Amino acid sequence: MFWLGLFGVIMTAIGGLIGIPLVRAWIRCMTHKELDRLCDVLRIIFIIIGAPIAIGTLISSYYNLTSTRQSLQNNRQELSDTKHELENTRGQLNTMVEEKQKLETIKRTLPIIKADLLISQDKKFHIIITSLNLVPFECKWKVLNRNDTYVNTVIQFDWQKIYPEHNKVYR
Repeated sequence: MFWLGLFGVIMTAIGGLIGIPLVRAWIRCMTHKELDRLCDVLRIIFIIIGAPIAIGTLISSYYNLTSTRQSLQNNRQELSDTKHELENTRGQLNTMVEEKQKLETIKRTLPIIKADLLISQDKKFHIIITSLNLVPFECKWKVLNRNDTYVNTVIQFDWQKIYPEHNKVYR
């Protein structure tokens, strides 16, 4: 499209130059009358053909520029949307990483618990466990006597998972 426009501008310029009085006088001096008429016809043909080509190319270039500008605006909007999506995803990933690190820290932290044995008025034993640092833990209940031997071998207690909460007592 550029070359076609350049061709139109050159043709219009040549046609305009042929019509300048100084160039016309030079052509008249150097040529015969028939050649002078031929130059007039060529000038008109160059201007008639070259000017519409140049103007058409300029109009086409304007529309191409407008469509290119619109495409750039659309691309800019898409990039902006993609940027926001990436920022949201990055935020979610950072939150997930922080949560995972927090869980790993909790897994590596030893629980600090306080266990108390209480006897109620009806002569029943109650074990009260209080977590001091709120770290989850597992425990398995065993009944031992003073010599650390099992008292009850019939009842089997399974491992229990305990997730401590603030100000909660486990019995």
